[in-house]
Amino acid sequence: MSDCKQIEKLSCLYFNATSLDNKLNEFKVVIEQYKPNVIAVTETWFKSDSLVNVEGFHLYRMDRSDGRWGGGVCLYIDNSQDYELNDAGLNLCKLEQVWEVVYFGDDKYLLGSI
Repeated sequence: MSDCKQIEKLSCLYFNATSLDNKLNEFKVVIEQYKPNVIAVTETWFKSDSLVNVEGFHLYRMDRSDGRWGGGVCLYIDNSQDYELNDAGLNLCKLEQVWEVVYFGDDKYLLGSI
């Protein structure tokens, strides 16, 4: 935990996008208004060429890869915070899920988007 920054207030936002590509401007307005540290998004509907980076955030995503329409999940993590990407096992399976370990006070939380 020595390389992870402790934060005083953890603010999380959940968003079911039903295609975030065409709502990205509105999404950025919501981010500016609520200033979350972590944003979990479901039904992203991202394609491999989707340009969905948000300034000030790291993006961790799992797109649907089986050819079916829709699906996909992601986590946006405020890049001013230090987090641990959980690559140990949960993110390695083919399920549409992403996980992140967040340190808050003396506690450690596993946050995800499924």
